[in-house]
Amino acid sequence: MQNQEILVPHNSNFDLDKVIVVEPETHTFTKGSSIIKWTTLNVYDLGENDSKLPIYFELAEQKLWGVFGIWPFGTPKEGQSNDKLEGFQIFILSRQQKQLVNQQEPRRKHFMSLI
Repeated sequence: MQNQEILVPHNSNFDLDKVIVVEPETHTFTKGSSIIKWTTLNVYDLGENDSKLPIYFELAEQKLWGVFGIWPFGTPKEGQSNDKLEGFQIFILSRQQKQLVNQQEPRRKHFMSLI
């Protein structure tokens, strides 16, 4: 049985010659009089018989900042139910964000001491 997806472990060698980047696709969404555009592209690993396999990268361990649900674009808050959930976004802090949080920590502690 052939693998249906590729997991690239952290700090591993990965054959970039087998990676396929699909042409970017532009999407639009209208909200009132505003037209919102965004562009996505998919990246695959070329599997047996030239099949396109999704690639997942294992990253170094980090503390999560938050996990949020993904619903179809433009879904109003009241329509965001579990049965319409398309996936999850995982937010992590970059080094710059961690530095900013650490710099603000004394101010936060001082503020908390006042209330």
